[in-house]
Amino acid sequence: MPDLQLCRLSSINPQVFNEARSQLGPDVAIAALAITVERAAQGSVLNPGAYLRSLTKRGHMGNLHLTRSLFALAEKNCEQGTQ
Repeated sequence: MPDLQLCRLSSINPQVFNEARSQLGPDVAIAALAITVERAAQGSVLNPGAYLRSLTKRGHMGNLHLTRSLFALAEKNCEQGTQ
């Protein structure tokens, strides 16, 4: 599975992603993984596994708002592309 390969490449234990997938559903989990990997690549997340686990916990409690994160990342990438 490509998502598990991405986990390994990003130093995220695949079990953490599997937990996210079971608690958040596959679509939200892959979006959370993408946000985690992107933020780790930018240097704003030092421990991607812990960050993904925190997103999973927030989602389980109903406090996860990935849309904001996705738009913020897209905006940041657009700004970097115009510089």
